[in-house]
Amino acid sequence: MFKPASRHLSARVLLASIILAAAGLYFLGNGAVSLWDRDEPRYAQCSRQMLKGFDGPGGHAPGFIVPHFLNELRTEKPPLIYWLQAGAMKLFGDNAFAVRFPSALAMIGVLILLACAFHRVVGPVRAVWAVFILATSGLAIMSAKMCLTDATLLLFTTTAQLCAFAIYRGHRKWWVPVLLWTALGVGGLTKGPIVLATLAGTLVALAILDRWIDGTWNLKWWLALQPLAGLAILLVINGPWLYLVHQHEPTFLSKLYGAAKRHAFNTTEKHTAPSGFYLATILGLYFPWSLLLPTTLTLAFHHRRQPVIRYCLAVIFGVWVFQEILPTKLPFYMLPLFPALALLTADALVRCIAREYDDLLRPAFKVAVGVFAIAVLFLGFAPWLVFGSLPKKVFGASLYLGDLAPKNATILLTILAILYAATITVLFLRHKFAAAAISMGVGIVLIFGVLFSVYLPNAEYIQIPSHVAAILRRQPIAPGDAVMIEYKEPSLAFYQGGSMIEKSTNRFLEVTPPDQWPTWIVMPRSLWDTTRPETRAKLEMIGEPVRGVNYAGKIDGHQAIEVVVLKKK
Repeated sequence: MFKPASRHLSARVLLASIILAAAGLYFLGNGAVSLWDRDEPRYAQCSRQMLKGFDGPGGHAPGFIVPHFLNELRTEKPPLIYWLQAGAMKLFGDNAFAVRFPSALAMIGVLILLACAFHRVVGPVRAVWAVFILATSGLAIMSAKMCLTDATLLLFTTTAQLCAFAIYRGHRKWWVPVLLWTALGVGGLTKGPIVLATLAGTLVALAILDRWIDGTWNLKWWLALQPLAGLAILLVINGPWLYLVHQHEPTFLSKLYGAAKRHAFNTTEKHTAPSGFYLATILGLYFPWSLLLPTTLTLAFHHRRQPVIRYCLAVIFGVWVFQEILPTKLPFYMLPLFPALALLTADALVRCIAREYDDLLRPAFKVAVGVFAIAVLFLGFAPWLVFGSLPKKVFGASLYLGDLAPKNATILLTILAILYAATITVLFLRHKFAAAAISMGVGIVLIFGVLFSVYLPNAEYIQIPSHVAAILRRQPIAPGDAVMIEYKEPSLAFYQGGSMIEKSTNRFLEVTPPDQWPTWIVMPRSLWDTTRPETRAKLEMIGEPVRGVNYAGKIDGHQAIEVVVLKKK
């Protein structure tokens, strides 16, 4: 399997086929699935405002220097991701597909980059397996299908890591450090200095490994990274925007620094977790290849004297330790170590297929396969939980969601999960390791394909924002004349057209004179039902309440909620 001999497809054809199949999955359903994860619509709306501006109170003209979200500065990230998304919106229109396009394209770029590098460094067989593993790992797929910075940043961090490895192995051509620092500079425009910290963590971990394995500190090669020239490159790339944004909005850089400081020393939006969070979640993030993690790390340490293995271990531990230190923790922060982890998994798998090691023949691995199969079955049956809740009412709102779930798509997902678990279990137990591994990746592509093309577009219970926005779009609404109270969902603003404002207080109607109310108000049904009668008398409900899941958090202790659209009389 995956051999580039004459009886099989060449490695280059296999690599191209894997990347094309991954590209199909990464683009599939991106326009049909609603924006989620509150950051997605924030990026999308900010990119739209760069392209089209924002009318109403606190509005601004179109411009590509200062990022805004609605009527506020957007200081969480530098501008590159907004530029890319705005460019895609110019090409494909003002929609979810457009804003997700740069992420999918960036992940495809990562696969192409690694295919070329791995083919040269570790040979065609390991290159094919490594690209296949990365392309079909859960976190990589999700980052390619969401309009966040992570996939774009991965392209630049991976480029920098490959250049640093080349220098570590003695390549001293002038363009290598230039490309390294260019990647770091563009990465800085994507997510700030975090890209430098990722490389620094790798270098420190590599120095420690060199000392442990060879007994000497191998630091002189760091000078070949050309740090002084690198500083100049960073300034050339980042300096113009830093200067222009300060000229346009003098408070922006101080607020950007404050946001970075909060991220480094505090937590943001409750994105906190105890130490060990990433160890506990890697089994899900690296799914399905987490089944091979114990073997991967065991064989990697056994072959740690090989430079490429050692460097991959440095990337993994450097990124992991750095992210564990930070109080703010999110699953996507582990993405920079995935290319290295994929290569180590590919190396371990190739060795086990060739029977150099018996790790996949041991009883412990058979137990792991059983646990893996049970986990797959649990995930396959999990969508049925939506149908299992009993109809009930809270504050007059029906919290039953079973009638909003796509039953046929749920059946299809469950059948796929059963076949997936059974196929992988049988193949591993029959010692068909290559076939089992191919089935792991292909099966995940099929499951995600059904999820994003059939299930999620028809899962009405996750589409509160788009349904509420449809009600609002039928009404003539002046910019700034619509607000969200308690239910503060950024994707609603995006789908409505970008003129809604989030009110910071849930008591807005109580503390604000009626003549200062906007014409249009969106709030949870529970808040409406507990509003004083004299206040309710000044408002009328437009359309029926919209029922579904508030996936960003709970309201009144419930994630299943109803949302109402109100108009001032």
